[in-house]
Amino acid sequence: MPTRLPDRLRHRPFTTAEALAAGVGRGVLAGPSVCRVFSGVYVSAGVDLDLRLRVEAALLVLPAPTAATGLTALWCWGVTIAREPHPLDLVTTHPHLVRRPGLVIRRVGRLPPTRGPWVSPEHAFVSAARRLDLIDLVSAGDWLVRLRRCTPESLIAYAKTSREPGVALARRAAHLVRRRVDSPRETRLRLCIVLTGLPEPRCNVTLGTDDRPIGRVDLLLEEFKLILEYEGDQHRIDPAQWNIDIGRAEAFGDEGYRVLRVTSAHLRSPRTLIKRIHRAMVAGGYSGPPPVFSPEWSSLFEGFVR
Repeated sequence: MPTRLPDRLRHRPFTTAEALAAGVGRGVLAGPSVCRVFSGVYVSAGVDLDLRLRVEAALLVLPAPTAATGLTALWCWGVTIAREPHPLDLVTTHPHLVRRPGLVIRRVGRLPPTRGPWVSPEHAFVSAARRLDLIDLVSAGDWLVRLRRCTPESLIAYAKTSREPGVALARRAAHLVRRRVDSPRETRLRLCIVLTGLPEPRCNVTLGTDDRPIGRVDLLLEEFKLILEYEGDQHRIDPAQWNIDIGRAEAFGDEGYRVLRVTSAHLRSPRTLIKRIHRAMVAGGYSGPPPVFSPEWSSLFEGFVR
């Protein structure tokens, strides 16, 4: 009997039956060279068991057709929003539901659109509404669009016809998804402004001309000549980046723009931040209604610190 796994089993999940068929003894399966993922499913100890491989392992012992859904599917699509999902979310049409530790399997009459072992990006977005709040769901949609998994229009269209639990939140979130969003922090800052009723800034706009570009800005309120720049730690600790930022700010000022820098500390005091942004907008000519801090806004942005 082999004392090690054959090459065809060393880089993917495999079942007990596959191992025995390959001549691998049960002693090897109980030894240090193998890790058990689920009952009857193993991987080589040297394999990086990421979420996609855990889904692949789960599907080896679940009846077909079954697919990953919800937050699990979002992670499979590369959108690592919120915490890594546990247990895994799966959906099946099989009449006999299997219960296994570490898995939540929901039975449906018809399997949603799938691409391989997980549901489509649009369905992943809608079904994740059961686990995410508005901010994280919009962030997930922005992320999917940035990765070119889907478009804002396809999310809106799919949510419009869906009957998934939580679809009301998904429909609202889909209408808030935008192109050219580079990070969840940008999404959070944009929503912090928009959900108070203030005008919505444009995302990642390049200012200047083709012959003389000045640079790209995170958020732009063009009408009020106001730029909002989110400053991560790399802007503070990288001297080269810091000098570039200073030069860009001076160039924007020469064109009549005011630049407001926003940090993670500012986002932890969102009401103060919004009042600061509102004052800058008024200085730029804004004469519309002041921001409204609704109970929903307070719950989303002041309920806890992310």
